[in-house]
Amino acid sequence: MKIIYKLLILIVLILSNLSFAQNMEFTNEVLIDLPGYNQNFDLSPNDVFGFEDIFITWENICDGAYSIYIKQLSPVESEPLLIHQADKIPNINPTVGYIDDSLFIAWQAKQDKHWQIVGKKYKNGNLGDLIRITQDTLDNTDPSMGYSKLVWAAEGKIKLKYFTYHDTTAQIYGTDTNSSPDILNEDFFNPYYTHIVFEQGIFPNTVIIELNINYNYEGEIVSVNYHAISDSTGNRNPGFSCEGLIHYEAFDQGYWKGIIAHYYFSGDTIHPGCFNVNNPTYFSYPVVIKRNTDYTPFFVCFDSDSIKNNREIFVIPENYNYSAPLCQNISKLDGCDTLSVIVITESENDTSYVNIIWQHNSDEGSQIWRAYMVFNPHWGAIKRQSMYPDHFTLLQNYPNPFNSETSIQFSIPSAKNVTIKIFDINGRLVETPVDKIYPKGNHCFKWQAGNYATGIYYYQFYIDHKLAETRKMLLIK
Repeated sequence: MKIIYKLLILIVLILSNLSFAQNMEFTNEVLIDLPGYNQNFDLSPNDVFGFEDIFITWENICDGAYSIYIKQLSPVESEPLLIHQADKIPNINPTVGYIDDSLFIAWQAKQDKHWQIVGKKYKNGNLGDLIRITQDTLDNTDPSMGYSKLVWAAEGKIKLKYFTYHDTTAQIYGTDTNSSPDILNEDFFNPYYTHIVFEQGIFPNTVIIELNINYNYEGEIVSVNYHAISDSTGNRNPGFSCEGLIHYEAFDQGYWKGIIAHYYFSGDTIHPGCFNVNNPTYFSYPVVIKRNTDYTPFFVCFDSDSIKNNREIFVIPENYNYSAPLCQNISKLDGCDTLSVIVITESENDTSYVNIIWQHNSDEGSQIWRAYMVFNPHWGAIKRQSMYPDHFTLLQNYPNPFNSETSIQFSIPSAKNVTIKIFDINGRLVETPVDKIYPKGNHCFKWQAGNYATGIYYYQFYIDHKLAETRKMLLIK
C-alpha cells in the first residue's frame, strides 16, 4: 500500500512541476566547490535597513585541515576568503552576524578535549584577531549569531552573550536538556528584546521552547519568559524563518512533518503527502497586492528522502488564506541535498533574485548549491510592502549606546510633516535635526552627536506638529 501511495505522490509531483514551472522557474548552479567537504553554512542577517550586503560562511574539511571561510553574495559576489585554518583540530559550525557595523564570524573549536566558541571580526577586507568567547571545561556547541548577540548550547543549558553595553558575561538559561538554539535576527530593531528558540528534552520526548528576554535602558533584565511552541513531543530542528515565524519538524504517524508556528499559536502543518518533510523553512515575498482580493505569496522549502533513493530539495507554493498541495523538486541531483535556506539578493544593476541555497553531499565530497530566479511575482500591480507601510512606526535608534553617530528610522503611511527634536536629560532642547515633509514609506536619518557630552538624550517624534512618540538613547564617548 505504501508503494502505491508513493507512486501517487510521485505522479502528483510530476504534474505539479508542469503546472507550477511557469511561475517558479529556477536556475541551478554550484555556489561553493572548494576541494573537500563544504558544509554547515550560515547566512548573515539581511532585509534590514543598513545591512544590504549578504555574506555566507561555511566550514571546509580537506586533507585533515579544518577551515572556516566567508564569501560575499550581494550586491557583488566575491571569492571565498579564508577566516581560520587548523590542521587536525576540528573547527566547525560557523555562524555569522554583526557587532555594530562589523561582521562577526563565530564557530566551534576543539580545545583540550572540549568544544569552545571562538570568533573573528571582519570589515572592509580587514580580518581581526581570534577572540575566545568561552574558556571553560564545558562542551559549548551550536552557536547562532544575530545582531551583537550570540547564543549557544553548553551541556544542556542555553548561554547568551551580548557584545553591547549589556553585561559581557554569558547568561545561562534553561534546564539540563536544551540544544539547537537559534536567535531571531529581527531583534536588531530592538536591542532590549531578545527572542531565542531551542529544543528541550531527549528525543523522542522533545518539545520546542521560545525564550523571550526583556531589558530596560540600563541593561538590566526586566523579564524572562518561556513558552512552549509545540503542543506535543517528538519535535526537533527549530529555527526562525522570515517575519519572526518559527519552523521545526514533528514526528507523527510514521512521518516527519514540517511545522510553521508563532508565539501565539501552535502552528500550521506542512505535509503534502506520504513522505518526510525535513528542515522546513518559510519565506514570503516582501510585497503587497494592489487589489484586496489578492494575497501576498509565500512558499515553504524543505528536503525529503522519501520520494527517491536520495534526498532532494522541494518547495510548496502557497498564499495567505489558501494552500495548494503542489510540490516542486528544486535540486534534482544525485546524492543528498539538505539544509536549504531562502534569501533575496541584489545585483549591481539593482536586479533582485530569490535564492534557495542548500548543501549537496556525495561520495566525492560536499558542495553548496543554489537555485535562483528573478524576483518578479506574477500577480502584477504590486509594490514592496517594506516601502509602503500601513501605519506609523518609530524604531529605536541604532546603535544604542552610540559614539558620535546613530541612526533613527521611522515609517509613515502617507505624506506628513515630520519633526524630530533632541532633548538632554534635563529637558533642554539641544537640536531639531528634522523638520520637513516626508513622502509615505520608510525613512532614516543619522544624528551627528560629536559636539555633545556623554549622557542620556531623548528624541521626540512629531507628525504634523503633534507629538507622536518619545524614545531614549545613550551617548557614550
